Amino acid sequence: MTNLQQQKAAIDAQAQKTKDEADRTATQQRQAAADEESKKVRQTAEEEVAKIQYDAQR
Repeated sequence: MTNLQQQKAAIDAQAQKTKDEADRTATQQRQAAADEESKKVRQTAEEEVAKIQYDAQR
């Protein structure tokens, strides 16, 4: 393998590693956003249930 081929292989490997890390980061960010949205929806639903229960007791 020539020096240029070795350099290209090293660059390609680093590029793949960087892409994989970016993909993992993006996945983690999407999951965090989905978790936050789920938390908001659950909170809203719990508040609605509490309001309905309160109104039913009156």
